[in-house]
Amino acid sequence: MDIAWSLFTPWHSLAGGALIGLAASLLLLGNGQIAGISGILGNLLTREGRAPWRLAFLAGMVLSPLLLWSVMAEVAPATVQTPDIDTQTVARLLVGGFLVGLGTRLANGHHLHGRGLCDCCAVAADQRRRCAMKSAFSAMIAGLLFGSGLIVSGMVNPAKVLGFLDLTGQWDPSLGLVMASAIVLSWVGVKLAARRSDPACPVDPPAKPIDKPLVLGSIMFGIGWGLSGFCPGPAVVAASDWYWPALAVMAGLLPGLAVAGAFQARERNSAG
Repeated sequence: MDIAWSLFTPWHSLAGGALIGLAASLLLLGNGQIAGISGILGNLLTREGRAPWRLAFLAGMVLSPLLLWSVMAEVAPATVQTPDIDTQTVARLLVGGFLVGLGTRLANGHHLHGRGLCDCCAVAADQRRRCAMKSAFSAMIAGLLFGSGLIVSGMVNPAKVLGFLDLTGQWDPSLGLVMASAIVLSWVGVKLAARRSDPACPVDPPAKPIDKPLVLGSIMFGIGWGLSGFCPGPAVVAASDWYWPALAVMAGLLPGLAVAGAFQARERNSAG
């Protein structure tokens, strides 16, 4: 394995990861929710899952390329290349997107059923409305930060991601710094949330055992990620900028989420 130092972008990676971690912490502290994009998208595909905070967070992600449009060349670590449209490439991206959606939803892909700003106590209707507005605003800012972090770190560039996954070629370690930076900031948010003084607003991350869906879903996700170069968050942000490979990935990812959601719903019904 040879490290491609010419492709290594440590400062972009650290800054982008910090924005992602900050966004995750803000969503956890402000809304009592986990910034899991597959869970957010998957729940939005169901009638009962269309909570305002999910729509607001997704809107923030979609708006992030517009926010950074004028400075995109300065903040992005590398120019995103657009491949030619051909049948083989489209098929690879569709299959990759489907496996990413199916795998992430099966493996974990659910949000934290926390109690956010509007669920902490029984208040008057006008106060609940104000709380709902604060919750949606907080989620939108978190979505903007999350999307901006993906752009700054280079995760919306599939070539950058595939350079990290290719351990046998010219390896680009940048994505490792993105993960490390995001984990540190997210860890701070989790600790702050756990120490919040209001006992009526607990933050209890869901525990998930290592079972067959987790293992199979992780394998599917890994294969899909390698085929497409996209996971759900970067695909949403890049698709909002009308980058056609990301649009193709989303065309496969959403059905994958829907199939996995239907399977999980059937499992819950049979267990109940």
